[in-house]
Amino acid sequence: MKLTASAVRSLTLPTGVTDKIFFDDELPRFGVRMRAGGSRTWIVQYGIGGKERKLPLGPVSALDPSKARALAKDVLARVRLGEDPLALKHAAAARASETFGAQLPRYLAFKRAGLRLRSYAQVERHLMVHAKPLHNRPLASLADDRRPIAVMLAKIAETSGSTEANMVRSSLSACCGWLMREGLLDANPILATNKAAQNGARTRLLSAAELKAIWGGRGDGRDGAVAGRRSARAGDPARHAG
Repeated sequence: MKLTASAVRSLTLPTGVTDKIFFDDELPRFGVRMRAGGSRTWIVQYGIGGKERKLPLGPVSALDPSKARALAKDVLARVRLGEDPLALKHAAAARASETFGAQLPRYLAFKRAGLRLRSYAQVERHLMVHAKPLHNRPLASLADDRRPIAVMLAKIAETSGSTEANMVRSSLSACCGWLMREGLLDANPILATNKAAQNGARTRLLSAAELKAIWGGRGDGRDGAVAGRRSARAGDPARHAG
């Protein structure tokens, strides 16, 4: 029997049978799985590694026979090339349900082996404390929706300062890069977020030797002497004690 729309509608389970696959006569291993509860699902059955697999293609109500048949042909072609479509589907589902927080212990163990204690403690704080809002997010959703990451970083900048926010961002980016190399992420979502705006470059006072070099460069020995006296006065605690 060819599994046409009308043929599928007319299928009935034999007496006493609660689960049965009706195979198509024209495309071997392609069929409809019918259960006593009324569900009808397009299915492909194939053998690989000495085991029989049953891969659901979708409910009969959602796929017309021609579409289901095309999907079945594609699956069987992949099997002939050595793939196991059902195993790949299960692996994809597992990756989709894997959360960011579930992978942090492995990553932190990796970092602990290569960092000094103080540096490691900083990374651990960034990921376990500041990045806690991301812990329950599935890995697959990180790159799909970066808005929660951006909001989290903005909140850190507001409460802990821009420098801390950017350090957290750097730790997150390194972690996501590691997850990519582990095959758990397809892209690093942190790279597409903004850094927090920070104050201008830090300034420092020049040392006496640097001041002498600058003044001395003018070719006037008096300038170098003046610079030395100015530096000495600036560094004299007694002049600031009053």
